[in-house]
Amino acid sequence: GYGRPRLEADAGRLEAGGRTVRTIPSYLSLLSLSLLLGACGSTGGTEPEPPPRFEGQEQRISRSAAGSSESARARVDCDGQYVYAVWEDARNGLRDIYFNVSEDGGRTWRDDDIRLDTDLPGAFDSVAPVVCCSGRNVYVAWEDERNGQSDIYFNVSTDAGLSWLTDDRRLDPVPAGFSASRDVHMDCSGGRVYVAWSDGRAGAGDVYGNSSDDAGTSWLINDVRIDTDLLGTANSTRPRVCATGSNAFIVWEDDRNGNLDVFLSRSLDGGLTWDDDDRRIDTATPNSSDASRPRSCCDGALVYVVWVDTRSGREQVRVNASGDRGASGLLDDLSVTTDPDNRSSARNPEIDFVGSSVYVTWDDDRTGNRNIRLNQSLDGGTTWLADDVRID
Repeated sequence: GYGRPRLEADAGRLEAGGRTVRTIPSYLSLLSLSLLLGACGSTGGTEPEPPPRFEGQEQRISRSAAGSSESARARVDCDGQYVYAVWEDARNGLRDIYFNVSEDGGRTWRDDDIRLDTDLPGAFDSVAPVVCCSGRNVYVAWEDERNGQSDIYFNVSTDAGLSWLTDDRRLDPVPAGFSASRDVHMDCSGGRVYVAWSDGRAGAGDVYGNSSDDAGTSWLINDVRIDTDLLGTANSTRPRVCATGSNAFIVWEDDRNGNLDVFLSRSLDGGLTWDDDDRRIDTATPNSSDASRPRSCCDGALVYVVWVDTRSGREQVRVNASGDRGASGLLDDLSVTTDPDNRSSARNPEIDFVGSSVYVTWDDDRTGNRNIRLNQSLDGGTTWLADDVRID
C-alpha cells in the first residue's frame, strides 16, 4: 500500500537546490509580476515560524480505546498554532464523524475528542469528512446516510472547536435521501464557506454547491448547479473547491465529451451565481484521452489546477493556471512529470503555492514500487525543474 501525498507550501520550506530548469511558453509571465501576497494560508510575505519538531513517538488523537474500532479518512487544517483534525470512527457501531484540536502546533491534543454528527451515535454511516478553518472558526462537512441515501451535512465551531452546533445542518435541500450526494469538498475564506459535491438527483452525477457568507450560520435556501452541460446526462464528479475572499472556483472531472475532461466554474459574488458556461481546463484533443482527479489552489486573481492525464499513453500530472480569476488560462497545459522514458503511472497530485513558488506532488511507479515525487516552479509557473525530484 501507499499513502496519498498531501502538500502545503510555506515560505522558505523548499529550495531549488541549484537544479537546472526547463523553459516553457511564457503565457504565465504576468503571474510572476503579480504574485505579491502568497496563497492558501500564507501570511503575505512574513517569514512564518518554523513548524514544531516532533520528538519521540507519534500521537494518537482519537480517544476511543486503542485498537478497539476503526478510525479512518483523517483530514486536517491549521491556522497559526491551531491544528484541527477530523475523521470517521466506528466506535459506536456504524461510522460517526469525530474531531480533535491542538492549540500548540500539534505538540499536544485535547483529552476528549468530539462527535460532530448529531443523529443517534453509530446508527447510520457518516463518512468522508472535510475540514476548513479561518482563525478560530472551524467548518466540517461530510456524507451522511441517516435518510437512506447519502446527504451532505455540516457543523461549525466559532471558538476553535470548544463548542459546536447542537443540531448539524443538511446542505443539499432536495428531499432528504432523495438521491446520493457524494464527493463532498469544502474551502473557506474568512467568514465565507463554500461546499461542493456530486449529486445524482437528475440521473448521472452533476456538481452542486452551497455557500455561507456568515461563518456557516445561514446558507442559500437552494443549492446551485455548477456544471452547465445538459442536466443529468454526463457524469460530473470529484469536485474540488478553492476560495479567496468572495471569489470561489470549483474544478471537477466530466465525461460529456466521451473521455474524462477537467472543467472549471467560478463565482465572483460569494457563491450566489456561477459562470453561465463552465470552462474545459485540459487542452488535449477532445475525446482523445482522460483528464481526471483535479486539485486546485488559488489566491487573489491566481488559480492553479493539476490533474492526472493519459494523453501520453501513461498517466502523467499536468497543470494549467490563470492570472485573471479563471477567465483565461494557458493555451497549452504543461506536464510536470519528467519521466524521460514515459514509464510511470502518476496518481494523486496535490498543488499549493506561496508567493512566486509553486509546488506539485504526486506518486508514481517509474522505479517499480510507487514513490512520492515533486516538481516546483520558483517564478509563478513560468519555468519548472527539468527533472522532478523523488522526496520519499
